[in-house]
Amino acid sequence: MTFDTSADFKDELTRKVLSGAVLVAPMATALPATLTTGASSALVATTGFTSLGRISDAGLSASADTESSGVPGWGALEDVRTDIIRRTSTFSFTCLETRKEVLGLYFNQDLAAIEADATTGEVSFTEATKPDTRYQRMILLGVDGEGDNAIYIARFLPRATISEVSEQTWSTADALAYQMTVTAKIDSTLGYAVKHLYGGPGWAALDHGFEEAED
Repeated sequence: MTFDTSADFKDELTRKVLSGAVLVAPMATALPATLTTGASSALVATTGFTSLGRISDAGLSASADTESSGVPGWGALEDVRTDIIRRTSTFSFTCLETRKEVLGLYFNQDLAAIEADATTGEVSFTEATKPDTRYQRMILLGVDGEGDNAIYIARFLPRATISEVSEQTWSTADALAYQMTVTAKIDSTLGYAVKHLYGGPGWAALDHGFEEAED
C-alpha cells in the first residue's frame, strides 16, 4: 500500500460552476422528477419555470446554518449527547436584469396582473403596506463544461421565499442590481426543502463512486 493508493486522488472530479441561472415558478407548478433524461443525459424541460436572467459574476452562495443542543453529563468533560435541532438552507445571488420576475421577488410583490401602458409602455406598482410572505418553486441550475462534457449541478427548492434583499445603488459605476437571499422551506407534500441533483453527459462519463441502478 502506497500513499497515492490510499489517497485515491481523482482530479477529473474537481468541479467549477462556470455559468448558472435561477428559475422560478408559482407553487402550483410541478417540479421535474429528474434533472436529465435519456441516453444522452440531456436536461429535462423546465415547463412552467421562468429564468431570472443574468446573474452577477459573484455567482451563487449557498449556506446551511445548523444549530445543535447538547446534554451535559455529571462529571463528563463534554456533552454526553448532541442533537441537531435546526438546519436552515439559504442561497444568495444578484440579478442584473430588470425584468418582471426579478422585480416581483425583490420588492415582494405579485406582479402577475401588472400590465404595461398601451401607449407609453410605462409600468408602475406600489409596495405593499402590509407585506406578506410569498413562496415559489425555484430551480438553481449550474453548468460545468460544454457539449458532451457538460455537467449539470442543480438544487430544487419546492417552497422558497425571499428572506433578505440588499441595498441597491444607483450610480454610473455599477449596474442596477438586485441582490437577494432565498430561504428554503420544507414542502409538506414533497417532504423536503432542498433536493441536490448532478447529471449530464460529462457526469455520466466519470466514475463518482455511485453504483448505477439496474434497469
